[in-house]
Amino acid sequence: MIGLQTVTTLPVLSHNMAKGSIGVLFFHRKREFEAFQVYIQEFGYRTKFKIWLVDPLHPTIRWKPEQIGHIYQLDVQGLMEEPVYILSYYLKLLKQGGSLTLFLEYSPKTDLVLRRLLHEAEMGEMIGLLEKVGFMSQFQIRSIRFDEQLFYSLKATKGFLSKE
Repeated sequence: MIGLQTVTTLPVLSHNMAKGSIGVLFFHRKREFEAFQVYIQEFGYRTKFKIWLVDPLHPTIRWKPEQIGHIYQLDVQGLMEEPVYILSYYLKLLKQGGSLTLFLEYSPKTDLVLRRLLHEAEMGEMIGLLEKVGFMSQFQIRSIRFDEQLFYSLKATKGFLSKE
């Protein structure tokens, strides 16, 4: 999980995680990392979540391909700086049938981001960024309310390779 900003979402996330799975929370800022570290210890989430103070896309981090079942991106602004690189990297990390869920806070810009992710990767190109990098062309979009704030949840799936 990348971009989590408030500890109040951990109980909801924990409740919806598959039994036996472990969530890894990545933080770029030490202050947020320390706040979550204290919360996880105090409220007994140590078996459900691991937290790292590191950029998960940093070139020195060596992840094995196809080892992650689900990625949750909660900070879409960071994603939009280098979307093709980051989405391609996520696709590589996901197991076959794994999913990427993006959470977009509702704002006037949300429709533009959704359009770019789903429909138009670049000018004149009628294919979205997610499909362009290799995610399946069927996506799930839901609206979710967290603490009076409205979000869109966009779930993309890595397809299965055919054995020919």
